[in-house]
Amino acid sequence: MNKMIETIKELKPNAICMFKMGNFYHAYNRDSYVLSYLFKYKIKELGSNHKELEKFLKKDLEIKNRIRTSTNDLLEIAYEANSSRNIDYKCELLTKMIAKIKIIDFLLSLSYDKTLLTEKKYYKLGTRLDDITKYTNGWLKQLLGLK
Repeated sequence: MNKMIETIKELKPNAICMFKMGNFYHAYNRDSYVLSYLFKYKIKELGSNHKELEKFLKKDLEIKNRIRTSTNDLLEIAYEANSSRNIDYKCELLTKMIAKIKIIDFLLSLSYDKTLLTEKKYYKLGTRLDDITKYTNGWLKQLLGLK
């Protein structure tokens, strides 16, 4: 089942993946948390990995630390991409930046859901993250045009 979910998520990364089993629909990983938030569904734990993730999500301090660490990682990747002369390596780093931005976006939405961020702060950070995404995508497109 995990391989099938991974394949679907690669093809449609922004889609929520649900599977019908009997009379019920099942969602996994991040999708289950999104649905839980949107529709106030309860999450049924399936295995130890999900329990560890739930424990992690309950620790507000961990979320803040992950945001801080991911933001620092993003800055380091951007600096390295800016310093590199190798276009292929630069493109690889920019792709990593986009992935890191998605992680930060998820952590910010999680922080907002847990009321760790006010709506005003969440909007402000989200707007900045959108700008970074646009700049990064533009930079990557420009480099791919040079190839």
